[in-house]
Amino acid sequence: MAGSRAANRRPLTRSPPVGDHLTHTLICMPSSTRALFIGKVLYFFLFAALGIFVPFLNVYYKGIGLSGTQIGLINTLGPLIAIFAGPMWGLMCDRLGKLRLLLGGVILGTIVSVLGLSMVTTFFAILSLVAVFNLFASAIMPLVDSYNLSLLGDHRERYGEQRLWGTFGFLTSTIFAGSIFEQTGLHGVFAGYALCLGLLLITLVWLPPAATRVGRTVFKGFTQMLRQPVWIILSVAVILVMIANNSWVNFLGITVKEMGANDSLVGRMWSVGAISEIPVMLYGTRLLRRWGAKRMIATGFFFYGVRLILYAAMPRPEWVLGINLMQGLSFGFYWVGGVNYVSQITPEHLRATGQSMLASFYNIASVTAGPLIGSVFDTFGSSRMYLLAAVTAWSGVMIFVIGTLRLRRNAALQTHNHSGG
Repeated sequence: MAGSRAANRRPLTRSPPVGDHLTHTLICMPSSTRALFIGKVLYFFLFAALGIFVPFLNVYYKGIGLSGTQIGLINTLGPLIAIFAGPMWGLMCDRLGKLRLLLGGVILGTIVSVLGLSMVTTFFAILSLVAVFNLFASAIMPLVDSYNLSLLGDHRERYGEQRLWGTFGFLTSTIFAGSIFEQTGLHGVFAGYALCLGLLLITLVWLPPAATRVGRTVFKGFTQMLRQPVWIILSVAVILVMIANNSWVNFLGITVKEMGANDSLVGRMWSVGAISEIPVMLYGTRLLRRWGAKRMIATGFFFYGVRLILYAAMPRPEWVLGINLMQGLSFGFYWVGGVNYVSQITPEHLRATGQSMLASFYNIASVTAGPLIGSVFDTFGSSRMYLLAAVTAWSGVMIFVIGTLRLRRNAALQTHNHSGG
């Protein structure tokens, strides 16, 4: 009996905490594999936060009494600040060389400002805090992108494999967010967003060092590239299509809510869109080989217009689920083709700048579209707003197709003249 008691008093082997399991697993990974895995986790939590925030924020604003014009102005302010704040944070990262410290600082600043945003309800107070919020939030995506691209090095064609985890994060949060907000109210978007960013902040503990170069050549590259006709055509076309895209990004949730939808449907409509992107991202390389980058861009632009026509015509809110299955055909085709096309038309020493310009076109479009779309929504209603947006998108298609065909014809004539001479 005594021996049995003594045996019972022997220290038991306890399972380590979950955090220790994760740390042990990460340590046992090869360094390159561990770094890529952390990059995927960063994307997952970042897009999970966006999946909670983006689909419901404007619905929340409408619910507290803001007009479409006021919502449009708020949505304009973020991209306007991002145009200037993004390069500023990039230059700071280049000079300090401390990505983990800088990324941790902007995430913390974003969390504090979004919690402050949750405490105000007047238009001017919201506008002021949105400015502070976007000053920090605009840096997170470029820094996470920079980290992942620096890890991939000469294998940047695998970028989609990393970014796909962002789609999974967005899909996960949108599936559950709508049902949760039906129980808690839409005010929960702020706490949910802050929680996901908190997990992103914790992930930085395992972030290995990586050389980062973001933004240093943005302004110089911008002026150089805009002198080229191929960049003029691309920029005008993308800005027009992204102006049209802003109509549904900013007001589709409000539209379906006014048609009688609940918050669960608002979440599911974004989830369906994310699901439709997955096959395009997975098979993007094959699609590029079969179609070519320019044809993929034109196809994506065309389907943006088709989606907007269908939004204008949908008789019931449930139709939005079927329409949003075209997200892969519109955004998916455009993004896969656009990233590849930009890499083709950009000089080697300006590659990073070229990709940042592609993102900046969206910000320019948002600044242009925000107040305009909001006022059209207030004055003419959602259906006419989507019809006008469809015309704008198809104008972008025509400019891109006709412009690229003329550039190809001019190049062929120059080649013929040189060979004839």
